[in-house]
Amino acid sequence: MTVAAALALPWGVATAGAALLDPVTLGLGATVAVLSSALPYSLELIALRRLPTSTFAVLMSLGPVAAALAGFVVLGQALKAVQLLAVALVVAAGAGAVRSRDGARDATAPGTGAPQTRGASSRPPRIATTQPTSTTLVASSSGTE
Repeated sequence: MTVAAALALPWGVATAGAALLDPVTLGLGATVAVLSSALPYSLELIALRRLPTSTFAVLMSLGPVAAALAGFVVLGQALKAVQLLAVALVVAAGAGAVRSRDGARDATAPGTGAPQTRGASSRPPRIATTQPTSTTLVASSSGTE
């Protein structure tokens, strides 16, 4: 965004001149900058920490729907049937990718490739933090773990 601002600055100065230095204009520009980038990014990070990854991914795939709805309500831009189909396909692809990834992960026990039993945790196994014992070293060096 900094590069875009730097590229647009000469045209803004050429057309608006000293009006860009007006404190009200500078304040409104700073407000728009914060509300259009920093605030949404911060809210997404908060949501990512609190929601399961799959739920967050599905919500993020709804972005095109929100944009289409905002365009219709705020700007009066009605989408054609093909455009609505495109939005629906993007949302379906995002939801389908999350669903297929979750289904594949739930079908096998973590780290084993064996079928997972009902009620088993889908979290990856913990990594041991203790030092290996001498019997572990002997067993692993002989190739029979």
